[in-house]
Amino acid sequence: MSDEELLNRYESYKKKRNVIIIIIALLFIISLIIVINFPKDSKQTEPKIEPPKEEVEVDNEKPILELTIDHIDIEINQKLNYGDYIKVAKDNVDGDLKDKVMFNKIDVSKVGTFEVVYYVFDSSNNMTQAILTINIKEPPKEVEEPQESNILPNKPEENNSSNKNPTNSNNKPEQGNAKKEPVVKYFMFEDGYNMGNVVEACASELKKSGSSGRCLPITDDNGIYLGMKLELN
Repeated sequence: MSDEELLNRYESYKKKRNVIIIIIALLFIISLIIVINFPKDSKQTEPKIEPPKEEVEVDNEKPILELTIDHIDIEINQKLNYGDYIKVAKDNVDGDLKDKVMFNKIDVSKVGTFEVVYYVFDSSNNMTQAILTINIKEPPKEVEEPQESNILPNKPEENNSSNKNPTNSNNKPEQGNAKKEPVVKYFMFEDGYNMGNVVEACASELKKSGSSGRCLPITDDNGIYLGMKLELN
C-alpha cells in the first residue's frame, strides 16, 4: 500500500474519531443538563396542597338607629340642631355609629310640614333609616291685654218736682235694706264678640245697669283671651 493511500485512510480515521468525540461530548453535556434539572422538574411535578379556605361569616344584620322623638313643632326660622335628635346608632359588628349618621336638612324659612330622613350604614353596607317630622308654623301674634274698665254709672237726674215742691219729698218710696245679690254677665268671643267690641259691650251694659261694677278680661290656662265678664256690685 502506498504512502498516499495510508495518508488518506489516516485522514478518514481522524475525521471519524473527531465525530465520535463530538457525539460523546454532546451526550455528556445533555446528560449533565438532565441531572442538574431533574430535582427542579421533580418538585414542579409534585402536586400542590392548598390550605383549606376559612369560611367568612356574612353580616346581614342592619344597624340600630333610634331618634329621641318622631315629631316636633317649631317656629319659622328657628335654628335646628339635627344631631340632638339622634338617640342610638349602633351595629352588632361595628359598635357605635352615632358619628356616621347622615341626614338631609330642611328650609326653616318656609311654613309647612317637612321630613328629615336620618340613615346610617355599617361596614357591610347594611342600612337603617329613621324619619323626623317637623311642623314649621308662624309665631303667635301678640295680643294686647285689655285694660280693666271701671266705668261709673251716670248719676240719676234729680227730681225737679221735688225742688219745686219740697213738701213732696216725703212721698219718695223708701229703699229696702236688703242687699242685692252680685250679678255677673259674660261677653264671650264664642257668642259673636271680638276684641273690637267686647269692651264697649261690657261698658255699655254696666252703664245701663245703673250700678257700680267693673269689666274684667277672661283667659284660659294658656293666657288666650276668651272674652269679658261684667261684675255688678
